[in-house]
Amino acid sequence: MNALAGEKVLVRWQEDFSVGIEGVDDQHRKLLDLINGLWDAIVRGAGNGELLALVDELDRYTGYHFSDEEVAMRVAGYPQLVEHSLAHRGFVERIGRERERLHQGGHASLDLVRFLQDWLLQHIAVQDKHYAAFVMESSARLSFFARLLRRFA
Repeated sequence: MNALAGEKVLVRWQEDFSVGIEGVDDQHRKLLDLINGLWDAIVRGAGNGELLALVDELDRYTGYHFSDEEVAMRVAGYPQLVEHSLAHRGFVERIGRERERLHQGGHASLDLVRFLQDWLLQHIAVQDKHYAAFVMESSARLSFFARLLRRFA
């Protein structure tokens, strides 16, 4: 967690959030930092320009992160890829609605904060752990089969 001194934090990184894949955990920490930055800006009463920049950065970063996750799931043959991808799309759509509200001069909603907090606690801490375990198990199986095949080559 990279929260600056005095910055308001919605959710602190906990080892319980770890999915056991270092790169994914690093991306989740960055996502948590972005969400906490948005929360801090809302609490401080930041203007729409700053909020919009933060929402745009969150949208940009999640696009990159979701793509990485979905590629890993696809390669591993994750059976719940469609459901997981739909959850990602729901997140992107929700952030898009918030961006539109800010563009129209509205204020950031506290409902967004609740949504983001729930996302962190449910999606990352539960759903992402499930897919990560599958991906790691698949990698172990593939590694085993690759070693086995090399023995017979």
